[in-house]
Amino acid sequence: MRYRDPFKVFPKKLKSGKVVYYYTTYDMFNRRKQFSTGCTKKSDAKRFCINLLVTDSLTGSPTLTFKQYTKKWYVYGECKYIESILNRGRTYSRSNSELFRAKLVNKMWPYFGNILMTDVKPLHLEEWIIILKKEGLTNVTINTYLSAIKTIFNEAYRLGDITKNPVTHIKRLATDSKNKGTLTTSEVEKLLDPINKGMIWNKDIYYIFTLLASQTGMRIGELLALTKKILKEITS
Repeated sequence: MRYRDPFKVFPKKLKSGKVVYYYTTYDMFNRRKQFSTGCTKKSDAKRFCINLLVTDSLTGSPTLTFKQYTKKWYVYGECKYIESILNRGRTYSRSNSELFRAKLVNKMWPYFGNILMTDVKPLHLEEWIIILKKEGLTNVTINTYLSAIKTIFNEAYRLGDITKNPVTHIKRLATDSKNKGTLTTSEVEKLLDPINKGMIWNKDIYYIFTLLASQTGMRIGELLALTKKILKEITS
């Protein structure tokens, strides 16, 4: 097999007239890549590349699949994104992280899991939306999934882990804005009266969730994300 140099440096004249040395190399998939050394002298550029070669960093950060990249995403206490939010004095609930983690594992990994982060295209996202629609999910629910995956790619782009953001032009789905009406106070009291529980509710869990939502203002996603651990922390 013919030997190939791990890198080649060459001068490139910028629009400003300044000459900067770039280098070319090949990634793990034998794809030719080009990067700037930021150096104006060839000797400095070569030294720069040799240092990268020693640390196995010629092609930049290792290319990860979506599943590898999101291994700790939305895991409370381990997710760097959540940590950055909390460090800025903002709030991010544990129940919300568990809800979005479930969305990631159950709906995103099966489709995007083995695709390289750098290879995810808008077409992949559009196809994924169609799959979710065929599964019977409503537009409102699909929009929550879009919000979760957009957060991941927006953060990856902000950190420089990807050079192109596939979610930039992905739009939310239209939602049904029809007025569904509001129950009166007497209707709510009748609905949640323990005496009527057996006649109205076919499962106790539905009654408990509705009662809890009416008393706390919790949304369905927050209720579904409740665990014994969370309840223990709240009541302790």
